[in-house]
Amino acid sequence: MELLFLDSKKRGKIVKRTTRILKGLLVVMLFLVLWSVSAELGWINSKVLSSPSEIIEGIPQLIKYGNLLTDIGESVKRVLIGVAAGSIAGLIMAVIFGLFRELEEYLGVFIELFRPIPPIAWIPIAILWFGIGDAPAYFLVSLGSFFPVFTNTLKAIKSIEKVYLNIGKNLGASRLMVFWRILVPLILPDVITGLKVGMGVGWIIVITAEMVGVSHGLGYMIQLNRTLLQTPNVITGMIIIGLIGLILSFLLNIIEAVLVPWKKRVRDQYEER
Repeated sequence: MELLFLDSKKRGKIVKRTTRILKGLLVVMLFLVLWSVSAELGWINSKVLSSPSEIIEGIPQLIKYGNLLTDIGESVKRVLIGVAAGSIAGLIMAVIFGLFRELEEYLGVFIELFRPIPPIAWIPIAILWFGIGDAPAYFLVSLGSFFPVFTNTLKAIKSIEKVYLNIGKNLGASRLMVFWRILVPLILPDVITGLKVGMGVGWIIVITAEMVGVSHGLGYMIQLNRTLLQTPNVITGMIIIGLIGLILSFLLNIIEAVLVPWKKRVRDQYEER
């Protein structure tokens, strides 16, 4: 009933978002139905791709005997800590490079040399340096999330027009105020974009790292069930990874909407055209 009392623009936005969500759910439901029917008719080899019913039936056993909740908690912990460390390092380094442009002339080649190296290629060295356990996973995830945040932040700082900074100085703003009231709001959208990319990269890396260097985590669980030929459990792990990634992406979107509300307004205006 409350929807009827909203103005037409707000009502239109709610209807559009609801429709978008329903379309996404419809596609997922159709996919699950086709998957189930194909498995029941024998079009899909259950040893290669288990049916949804087999996957659902195996989840209680995973929770009871396979430490599924522990594995989820370990993977999420490693990703959050690693992404936080890498993002903070990337943000600080980008600000330093942005404020002292001469540093980029000396260290820019060094950064560009290491950026193309996949973090997965560092796994043997990470294990050699840090041993077996959480430490190499933290290092690899932080390395993978460092470059997206660093690159996006530095690009944002370079694109800032000096006129904004000059206006703040002419109005008597201190350097600290210019930093917090002008510089931070201008670079924040790109920082969050880099954080989103870093989070996705972090998930890819942590799953790979857990397959070789730890005894808990979703990557370890997938690798263990692969060797035991438990295909339903392998697919369960994959689905859980996707769901957690979706939840984290949703949370980052909420953070972005709170910290960068003007970006949402611009996007809404663009959609209304």
